[in-house]
Amino acid sequence: MSLEWLRLYTQTVYDRRIRRLSLASRWAWIAVLIVGRTSPRPGWLLLEVEMPLAATDLADIADISPAQAKSALTSFLSLGWLVKEDDA
Repeated sequence: MSLEWLRLYTQTVYDRRIRRLSLASRWAWIAVLIVGRTSPRPGWLLLEVEMPLAATDLADIADISPAQAKSALTSFLSLGWLVKEDDA
């Protein structure tokens, strides 16, 4: 069985923007990277074709509360790490 992978730079743990996030948001960011990598449309946060990742999905994947997932997604959008499409 072949395992999919993504590149994560070792400097990530020293990035001030990441270090300022809560632990739950840091873990959510890793989960977001993985979902984006394994998405049917790589780079997009899709669980299946035409099924975007919701905060509740992120909460389940990252094993964090829905409130923490929503807060994390809001932070990622405000930091410019994620972009929300108009129709998403």
